[in-house]
Amino acid sequence: MKTAIVWLRNDLRFQDQESFYKACNDFDRVVAYYTFEPKEFLNTQWGFQKSGAYRINFILETLAALKIELLQKNITLIVENKTASERIPYWVNTINAVSYTHLTLPTNREV
Repeated sequence: MKTAIVWLRNDLRFQDQESFYKACNDFDRVVAYYTFEPKEFLNTQWGFQKSGAYRINFILETLAALKIELLQKNITLIVENKTASERIPYWVNTINAVSYTHLTLPTNREV
């Protein structure tokens, strides 16, 4: 069984993710991965929060809706509060994934 991990970053909608389309067509099993990157919760150089309570609440609500949609398509959603660069290799090994993919959408917050 070939397994793929789709790394979710900015766009948390199934229908807009080309990576889901590709993974669902090319692999037997698809696992979605989202992390609350710790660096996104640090203060900016000016002392402001990068992600405040409203943004966090929006992301949590969006993830809850996405989880329901993914379960209907037999896709597991993993959500963590860790660094993706450390955890994606862990999950690739743990679930024996042969591939992982992500769609990068730049935001005005990325420098």
